[in-house]
Amino acid sequence: MPWLDKLWKDNPLIPVSAKRNPLAEFGAARIRERLALPEEEREKINQKDFLSCFIKEVDKDSSLPEL
Repeated sequence: MPWLDKLWKDNPLIPVSAKRNPLAEFGAARIRERLALPEEEREKINQKDFLSCFIKEVDKDSSLPEL
């Protein structure tokens, strides 16, 4: 139903800042949870996942954007 897409996603009356992306919100929540953990607990988490590797690289390289 293209008219639903126009109503929900491409509606010019809704500002871009009000549109939400559930997947991005889920990811941001997981990042906040991981960063809230103490350093010792973060080290115990599986170091093979992408978020652990990215946090480690951000700590090493100051040119990367902060989380």
